[in-house]
Amino acid sequence: MKLKKIFCLILILSGCFKSHSQVIYGANSYIEYHKGTLPIIISVPHGGSLTPSSIPDRTCNNPTLVTDAYTISLAKQIDSSLFNLTGKHPHIIYCNLKRTKIDCNREIVEGACGNAEATQAWNEFHHFIDTAESIVQNQFPGKAFYIDLHGHGHTIQQLELGYLYTSTQLGYSDSVLNTSYYTNLSSIKNLVASNVNGYNNTNMLRGNFALGTLLANAGFPAVPSLQTPSPGTNPYFDGGFNTANYTCHAAGNPVNGVQIECNSNVRSSYANRKVFADSLASVLFKYFLIHENLNLSGCNITTPVISANGPTTFCPGNSVTLTSSASTSYLWNTGATTQSILVLTAGTYSVTVSNAPACYASSAPVNTTVSICAAPTNISSTVISGTSATINWIGNSCAYQYRIQYRKQGTTTWTETISLHQQFLKH
Repeated sequence: MKLKKIFCLILILSGCFKSHSQVIYGANSYIEYHKGTLPIIISVPHGGSLTPSSIPDRTCNNPTLVTDAYTISLAKQIDSSLFNLTGKHPHIIYCNLKRTKIDCNREIVEGACGNAEATQAWNEFHHFIDTAESIVQNQFPGKAFYIDLHGHGHTIQQLELGYLYTSTQLGYSDSVLNTSYYTNLSSIKNLVASNVNGYNNTNMLRGNFALGTLLANAGFPAVPSLQTPSPGTNPYFDGGFNTANYTCHAAGNPVNGVQIECNSNVRSSYANRKVFADSLASVLFKYFLIHENLNLSGCNITTPVISANGPTTFCPGNSVTLTSSASTSYLWNTGATTQSILVLTAGTYSVTVSNAPACYASSAPVNTTVSICAAPTNISSTVISGTSATINWIGNSCAYQYRIQYRKQGTTTWTETISLHQQFLKH
């Protein structure tokens, strides 16, 4: 069996099988790094099963020793699903040691407990993450995305997305979380600052196109999301050592990322892992398209162009229709899936189109503005001869209600009406 593993490794490294990523092992194969070509880095710190006698069980600092069951199997399935969708692999770093021996999501003193072998493995694990992030940053400047993959045993079957906000903080209002102080705490603060649609912090945490919302729409409840904005008083993991150190939460690190704590339902069987992995791959594909305008598959598709049937600056009560250039399917940032949308309010609008599976492109955003018009000034009432008259409010393009006073010729009685029109009939 060992010879077979060595033989497979040689084949992988030689590039004989293009469907496999290059694999690099640390000492004793305790840590392994699967080098990819996507701007996605996944680390799996708590899924290992190796228990070498040369590394004593951890006892320092009252350690947590529970294994995140099936997370290595889940990560391998995510790798397969992403490859099937895009033809490319993510970067993945596995710790094969059981958590009783090492914790690669803690700082080294607690994670390795001073054992030399565990310390070497801990350093290798984190060195591989650094290497992967450096490679991705070089190939996809500003677009690297890091996922620290875990499994939780909480009763509520939902994904817990850790952006380094506590349960209490996620319960704050949008206006509070959108302040610069709280935005700067996030593990995706660079994406908040640079996403192509200009979404603010809470849009990215729990808006229509937040990662949690896209996952929930795919059938996997998640918190935070539009559906579940905060965990409330329920148990929740908000992100750990790796998320804090390998995302833009850390000073000088440009990488965005999140800790994903997977509920047992998505990990417990091959069938469940495959369904979830396929959905996560599709969601990540959309996430990069919507927020980075980056097509992970590299397929050929014309970037859509939005046209308007009139001015994009209009008065209250008016509208404009925005239409995408032709494609097979459409997804607007409003959630609409038609080729055209009717816009009644000021905002930023964009569309993502597809002409084949895993072949998408996003438009440049179009901004609409609703004019703020001054109300027409009063004019003195005037008797006008004839049967009708027209009143024009010069310099005001918006329709407002205004009062008109009129009277029949030869009478002294004034009649008042309120009109939205610029023409009225006399009695």
